[in-house]
Amino acid sequence: MKLFHRITISLSEDDMKLIEELRRDSGDSLSKIFREAIQLYYNLLKASKAAGVDFRKYFANATRLAFHINGVEQKQFAVIDREIYRVMLKKLQEKVPPESIESDEEFRSAVAGVVKLFEITRDRWSEYTDEQKLEEILTTMEFAGAGTFARVGDKEYIFNTYAESTAITKLIISSVLASAGLKVEIDHTPGKIFIRL
Repeated sequence: MKLFHRITISLSEDDMKLIEELRRDSGDSLSKIFREAIQLYYNLLKASKAAGVDFRKYFANATRLAFHINGVEQKQFAVIDREIYRVMLKKLQEKVPPESIESDEEFRSAVAGVVKLFEITRDRWSEYTDEQKLEEILTTMEFAGAGTFARVGDKEYIFNTYAESTAITKLIISSVLASAGLKVEIDHTPGKIFIRL
């Protein structure tokens, strides 16, 4: 027979609101919610230690975490090691001028395919605001290993990437954004791509 223990914990008013929302959404008892939360926390802690990352950084952005989980589960994106991405694009940039790629028919077709993927896999993509579309595309680039992005102002973003392949990464981002119908100003310095809606 399984033994249960009673414990007393202190929760803030905000914590209680979250608990009540979870209880309403799940229909589960408070005891079950806490038991599953402890199991989830334990699994996250063990997995993050094994992976050498701090899982707590995901708590600040549930939307980004959901995007990553969905991408993995649906096998929508090819995820490559960041170092492989850096070396591949560096070599490509050394051999092929970015401006010649932009007009390449195969490249343009591939970019259109990426945008089509958003239209198919995102509910109500056509109803997304330009900012939502932009952030979704940048999150995809981040997820694929191209770098990381941050919002730095009103409709302004910086995408941090590898200095050796900045021009190619800028080309990929600007082409996808253009194909998605987003009008942006985009500029770059080595390792940084500046985007303004």
